[in-house]
Amino acid sequence: MAELRRVGGKMESSRVFGGRRALLPYEIQLCEALEITEEEYWQFIYLAESVSGKRRKEYDLIPNIVNMPAVAIAPLSIFGVSIGFYGVVAIGVALSYISAALRPKPKAPKTPPSLQTEGAQSVKRFAPQSGFNSLQELAVIGETIPLIFTKRDSANNIGGIRVNSKLVWSQLRSLGTHQQLKGVFIFSNEKIPTKPDFAGYAIGDLLLKNYTGAKVALYYKGEKDSNLINRLLEADRYTDSELAREIGRDGSNPEDVFSIDWDETGTFNNKIFCGVRTPTTQSRFGNFSPMPNQMRYQLSYELILKGADASNKGDIDKKRRKIAKYYPRYAGFEEHQGQVKTGRITLSKGDKVRYTINDMNPVNDVPGDFNPWGLQDVKTAVDSDRERIDDNISIGESYMIGSALAICTEIQQERLWAEGTLKNFDFKITDIGADSTSELEIRGTNDGFRSTHAPWELNTLQRVAVASITNNRDCDVTEIGLKSKVFKQITGFPNVNSHPGGLSYSSPSGTLKSYQDDNGNIGLGPLNKYVSRYSFFRLQARKANTTDDFVTIDNGKPFAIKGRTPQFQYNFIRINHPKSQYEFRFIPYPGNEIKRSFIDNKNSRIRLLRSNAPLQQDTSGEFGIRYAGFDVVLTGGDVSNSEWYLGQVPDTATELTGLAVNSTGFINDNNSTWTTTDNLYSNQNPFSGVFSYYFIDYVFYFHYQGEYKGEVSWTQQESINEIIYYESDLVRYVVGDFKKSYSDDFMGGGGEDYSIKRQTLLPSGSSIVHTSENVELITSRGSGSGAKVTVQLFDTGAAAWFLTDSGSGYTFESTVNVPAVSGGGQSFAGFDNIQTLISGQAFVTDPWPDNEIGDAVKNRNLLPYGAVADFISFEAEVPSHMEEPEHEIVYVNEQVKGAGNFMNYKDLTVSGIRINSSKEFSSFSQLSAYFKEGLHIKNLIDGTIGPTNLFPDIVFSLLTDPLIGAGDLIGARSVDEDRMKIASQFCKANKLFWDGVIVEEKNLREFIFQNAQYCLLDFTILGGRFSLFPSVPFNPETFLIDPTQKPFIKALFTDGNTKNLQVSFLSAEERQDFRGFASYRHETENGFAETKVVNRKLISTSDNDPRESFDMSIFCTSATHAQVFLDYALKVRNKVDHGITFDTTPQAAMHLAPGDYIRLHSEATHTNRFANGVITQDGEIQSQVNVTNGTQIMFWKPGDTSVSDVVSIEITDGKAASRFRGCVFTVPDNSVSDRVYKIEAISYGEDGLINISGSYAPLNADGTLAIMNYTPTDIVSIL
Repeated sequence: MAELRRVGGKMESSRVFGGRRALLPYEIQLCEALEITEEEYWQFIYLAESVSGKRRKEYDLIPNIVNMPAVAIAPLSIFGVSIGFYGVVAIGVALSYISAALRPKPKAPKTPPSLQTEGAQSVKRFAPQSGFNSLQELAVIGETIPLIFTKRDSANNIGGIRVNSKLVWSQLRSLGTHQQLKGVFIFSNEKIPTKPDFAGYAIGDLLLKNYTGAKVALYYKGEKDSNLINRLLEADRYTDSELAREIGRDGSNPEDVFSIDWDETGTFNNKIFCGVRTPTTQSRFGNFSPMPNQMRYQLSYELILKGADASNKGDIDKKRRKIAKYYPRYAGFEEHQGQVKTGRITLSKGDKVRYTINDMNPVNDVPGDFNPWGLQDVKTAVDSDRERIDDNISIGESYMIGSALAICTEIQQERLWAEGTLKNFDFKITDIGADSTSELEIRGTNDGFRSTHAPWELNTLQRVAVASITNNRDCDVTEIGLKSKVFKQITGFPNVNSHPGGLSYSSPSGTLKSYQDDNGNIGLGPLNKYVSRYSFFRLQARKANTTDDFVTIDNGKPFAIKGRTPQFQYNFIRINHPKSQYEFRFIPYPGNEIKRSFIDNKNSRIRLLRSNAPLQQDTSGEFGIRYAGFDVVLTGGDVSNSEWYLGQVPDTATELTGLAVNSTGFINDNNSTWTTTDNLYSNQNPFSGVFSYYFIDYVFYFHYQGEYKGEVSWTQQESINEIIYYESDLVRYVVGDFKKSYSDDFMGGGGEDYSIKRQTLLPSGSSIVHTSENVELITSRGSGSGAKVTVQLFDTGAAAWFLTDSGSGYTFESTVNVPAVSGGGQSFAGFDNIQTLISGQAFVTDPWPDNEIGDAVKNRNLLPYGAVADFISFEAEVPSHMEEPEHEIVYVNEQVKGAGNFMNYKDLTVSGIRINSSKEFSSFSQLSAYFKEGLHIKNLIDGTIGPTNLFPDIVFSLLTDPLIGAGDLIGARSVDEDRMKIASQFCKANKLFWDGVIVEEKNLREFIFQNAQYCLLDFTILGGRFSLFPSVPFNPETFLIDPTQKPFIKALFTDGNTKNLQVSFLSAEERQDFRGFASYRHETENGFAETKVVNRKLISTSDNDPRESFDMSIFCTSATHAQVFLDYALKVRNKVDHGITFDTTPQAAMHLAPGDYIRLHSEATHTNRFANGVITQDGEIQSQVNVTNGTQIMFWKPGDTSVSDVVSIEITDGKAASRFRGCVFTVPDNSVSDRVYKIEAISYGEDGLINISGSYAPLNADGTLAIMNYTPTDIVSIL
């Protein structure tokens, strides 16, 4: 019966908010492994939660407030250092104050001025972020569709059942701060038109009604709709669910709720199968635990004043130099292919690279006099960093060197790094990464180890995690959901933005000079804040189940996540590809490589993911890539945090320099050519006026109208006139005519001059028919205004626009619309939501300081480009990748395009949900619903169609309905409907109901037989027709069980019409009375059922009798039903002790059926298992009956082919005669048998005879059944 349990297994106790929590399966295993009770486990949880005081990084800025009793402070010695004297100090101050109050007062000295600037810190609370950690698994093709049978009687609390669903369609959507799950679930076959109450739905053990209605939309359809495909529509929504409708990219709301916003058409498509899964292995990715490559270490900034009357001005100068100094970290790459290198080298697969932690000591190695301050604090910090590096490198682990992947193959010194130790680590390049080539900067000499490069300059060594997912099925689209936590935290650093001015120690002025002259002091307030950081990665693909090399499919545009809080972001990347199975790999990309190749480079763009941004599409390759975000050119200002700027941050220049389709754009044209619009050259100095172009050292520097555009390295593999600098996809600068050459120029080297051609991609063979000038752009997102364009219309229907006014106030997240224009017989409908390109920010300078004493007149930014830097300069920096990867693949949507009736839910009862993730629902374990009505089938009593919980009705439907049962094989003609109707009336009258779910394939006969007995029914097959019929006597008018009814004897059998009569007595154990326990479901309407138990025993049963349990909770919701069955089972055990089988003629068995009663009158010899015994080899007799000399027995010895005839045993002096020794015997019963039996089975025997099996049915003296003869006092409940 266990396989018939409702989905989810055993019934569970009612769950309510604030109630006792349920153990998870793995927690149960823990309890079992440790042999502890559930109560002991909960006590552990309580204690653990009470003392878990370590707070997460997100709360570093929030004071830890506790309420503690006041206690006396006593000195305490830790590691030999005495602490805790604050109480003594306070008392000392108080006594000194009293003493001083009695003394003559001296004149107060002049107090030097002191200025404390304002501090800065991040907000202490963040908007909640959430996602789904796990999801209900998709159903597997071929799984059985559940069949629900129930009919709720609320007045008597009978019926109703909670049913678990089967997920058949699912999609996860990333929405920035959270995710949204869309799912379609099957509950049963169609024909349940009465939908469950909204209050009856639950996810896991949490009722949906307790969830915010604005975060969920719930749908239900339980009968055919007009188009017969049963898809869920907006009209099928529960009114209690209020989640806003989904909005497509075209602004529409789909009526077919579980359709897909399809990329091919840009509209919703309901012919798409979508299945979502949550990867659990190799799902995290990112660079982490960065290690320096000759990067510098810097002390926290201090504003150090040198008072006019200061006596230690020389020491103050030394401290200023100490603070402004760059210190080496003494670690970096040293060798390539076994040779010490200096310079930039190209890495190849299989190359060997050596990384070294040097043994230099900054106290001895760093030049300069820093006494009395010393450099011990620098040494401590640098040594700590070297120890961290040593801890982070292990043989066999994966690392990123530059943009290449490597493994550590050897560590030459086994001991841990310690002061004075040089330690080498060898790495092997295993993959060049996402770029076609990977490069590495090495400074392998001692002077190289003394280098103090900026944290964004050279390629670093980093631990790396690479994520990979493989399609589970052939699909057209793979959408990958990402969860990222990206930020940088600044803790314990001075708020340098609050610097009061006078930034030159050499020439002090303003506030700085004023306070110095007055021997004053200026303290900068603290800076504790989260600031921006970017994290980058690349996307690769290959055919699944192959060993092909991965191919980078992002078209040279790395993906980026930007964050500034320790909160998760949820984004997606959707890949349209040829229908097949692919493996996709996410490989981290170093920020330092971004700084080198992408920042302020208009030819190189970044795919910045942002869930609430416009959808970006790149269909230029085999793999179409779509994501919400921006396709941006990152500037130095974008990747620098203004918090590092000394003094007031200057206003940000936000004029427009172009659009994402640049300052020139087209529509409606597929045939365009590059057209030269300007051809310029000037003899003036290229940095002072209008100049075109010059060439020096194989690098071409493009200057146009006095503005530097960029540079291109000449590989000499193409002609000079093929060298192109692209400003955008639509504008480029090309090398023009040669002008002159020279051996010496203003830069100190030779070169050549060429003219420069500015070319625009214009429609070929077309003419301008209309021009609209100064058309103002409309800001559609973000800030900014005033930008204008000139729009040109062509006779081919194409249009172009040119930026003519930059406007102001824009950011790279701003988007604008180009308005519609018409004229000259042509029209341009406009272009919406184009991303803006803006100029760089003025706060980006070369790194502070200007000079060795720390002036900041020119270089005022302590850490430019810090938002992309792979490493850090200050200990106060804590980037999110310092300890662990920043990204994780959290879901994979696989979408398959179909046609026709693809994705219909005909003949099914379906429910759908759209739900936003939250703390309450961080995992979507199992959607269930409470059904008050089940499938609508034929009610045999009145012939109507509707819900039922009468088992005969259910069986009739299973035998006759081709959709939910075996109707195609059996059908109505093979069912005795009249007898089934009587069985239904019997069940209804006696309140024997069946409220359950069939969730697995069943042997129909076995299912009916096993469940019929619990309803006191016999399953019979008579004349090839199936039926159920009451097992016990009942009143034919009321159908109530009637113990006074005498069984009708349908046939008499004697020794004359029987053959091969065999009697089988139950063993002593099988005949023993028992204490019975029957479990049933106690239903809570729309809630969770609780398993309860009815326990009964015969009044004569002792507490030592065995216990037997009957699990009726699968279908039984009534204590009365459970008790009726249990009482019946107790009496059967008490009265029925044997059964018989015999053969008879077909004529004698005619019209008999299982369940009928027969009488057997026999004078033949019978055997009884309780009269069996053995005789040992020495003649000893062992038997439960008394055997004496002359007792009639039949015996058998091992090896005999038959049992002996009845003979008299010979016993002398208590020993059996020798011919009986070593035998098994039985004492036959020759008494006359005249008993009633109930037929259990009728089958064909040998020689054309009929075999009948029956169970003993003892009668009372008045002819009624003894098993029905009991009073309320005969059977009692167990206390």
